[in-house]
Amino acid sequence: MGRIGSARWISDRVARLLGQSSTSTGIRRVTSKRAIVVGQRFRDVQPGQFARPALDWIVEAVYTGTDGIEHAMLVCATDLFQRKTFSVSVLLDQRRFERTQQ
Repeated sequence: MGRIGSARWISDRVARLLGQSSTSTGIRRVTSKRAIVVGQRFRDVQPGQFARPALDWIVEAVYTGTDGIEHAMLVCATDLFQRKTFSVSVLLDQRRFERTQQ
């Protein structure tokens, strides 16, 4: 098996282990619906500076970037001028953010 063949085999193997499909250009995540929707609220898991409570963030938009990665634009619930953009995978990482009600 040549280098290209072995790289494709590895890509296919990793995709199968992760429950994803692969293409000849690499691993592609297949989802039928977005896990993040506009209006959902998230909170930083770590407390803010000087032990202040963590801020709540509201999903303002969800889009797929030119790199093919899904991103979520967030706006701060207490200060509408503060905005952040994260990849959806980072936002769903429970070590970084938690979903909140409201």
